[in-house]
Amino acid sequence: MLDTKNRLDQRHNTRCGQGVASALILWFNFCSRINKAFKCCSMDKLFKAVNLTRSSVLCERLTVAYGVAEQSRGLLGRTGLEPGEGMLFIAGRLIPFMWMHMFFMRFPIDVVFLDRADRVIRIDRRLKPWRVSSLVIGARKALELAAGAADGTSAGDRIALNPAVPA
Repeated sequence: MLDTKNRLDQRHNTRCGQGVASALILWFNFCSRINKAFKCCSMDKLFKAVNLTRSSVLCERLTVAYGVAEQSRGLLGRTGLEPGEGMLFIAGRLIPFMWMHMFFMRFPIDVVFLDRADRVIRIDRRLKPWRVSSLVIGARKALELAAGAADGTSAGDRIALNPAVPA
C-alpha cells in the first residue's frame, strides 16, 4: 500500500513538474513572439524627442530598448553619449512606476520620466555613476540623455516622440 502511494505521489510530482516547465516554455514562446512582432514593426526605428511646450529638440536620436535584456543593459558598456543621442525605455503595462540605476556606468546622464500623455513628470539631472534615480510613480517612459541635454526642460512640458529622419 505504501509503495503504491509513493509511486502515485512520484507520478504526480513528475507531471506537475512537467506541467510547470511546459507552462513556462509556452509563456516564454508567447512573449518572444509578441516581442518579435513588435520589433518587426519598429525595431530599427530611431525617434526624435521634441519638447512641444518650449519648441525645442530634446534629443535627435533615441534608440528604443526593447525587452528585458535590452532594458537591463541600457547604456552599460558605453564610454559616453554622442551629442543628440539617447535611449528610450517603455514600462510594461502592469508596472506602475519606473526608476533607473547607474551601476557600472561610466558617465553622468539626465533621466526624463514621462507619463501616459508624454508629459514630463520628473527630471533627474546629471545622475552620476553608481547612483539610483528617483522612483517615479505613474511614469510610463523614461529618456536617458547626455548630461545637460534636459536643461531647457521642466516638469509639465509635453514631449513628442517622432520617428527620426535617417542621416
